[in-house]
Amino acid sequence: MLGSKHPDVAATLNNLGGFYNSQGKPVEAEHLLKRALAIQEYVWGPEHTAVATTLGHLGAIRSQ
Repeated sequence: MLGSKHPDVAATLNNLGGFYNSQGKPVEAEHLLKRALAIQEYVWGPEHTAVATTLGHLGAIRSQ
């Protein structure tokens, strides 16, 4: 069982966030992506490439 701060949980949240955004559900997407971002920053720090990817996904939501 994975813990709530496991990187695989963050990856799943990130993927779900992208899916929700593609389905026209930006509020749900943003919530999931922010959860993923918090885990990624906790586990890897703010300079990790996964953090940059999630920030890019968040930016895509806000630019719509």
